[in-house]
Amino acid sequence: MDNHRTIHQLHVFISTCIYLSTFIIFLVGFLLIGPIAEEKYLPVIEDVIAVQVNIPEEPKALVFKIIGDKERECEFLSMSAIVKVKDEYVPAELIPVSNIPMASTPRGMQVLGIIQVIPAGSKVKVSTSHRCHFLWDTHAEFEWLST
Repeated sequence: MDNHRTIHQLHVFISTCIYLSTFIIFLVGFLLIGPIAEEKYLPVIEDVIAVQVNIPEEPKALVFKIIGDKERECEFLSMSAIVKVKDEYVPAELIPVSNIPMASTPRGMQVLGIIQVIPAGSKVKVSTSHRCHFLWDTHAEFEWLST
């Protein structure tokens, strides 16, 4: 009788270990693949267009009007950029030119902002971060060419 009880306890222990390890593998896979899949298939902003605009007061300034379709209600966290100056990329400063709020705008096609990029260069690579839920932040990258 003790032999059957021991075998049953061993069977329960092994089953529990298998279920627990399966859950941990699923959870780790979800946390590793989730952000990548979300950024690819559920972007916060789509169809981003950056139109270079000229400011008469500063004719050499690199200024873009950014238009995009905000698909999801997410909290805007940050935006950073690097600029191609000659043959290398350098960190850029992004200065809002308009009073259009850069943070947490509603869904839909809209002007996302008018931004001056310092220093001026031939190409701008922009990275944005949003928080759509508590698990991770969502990131996106865009490239803008200057004329």
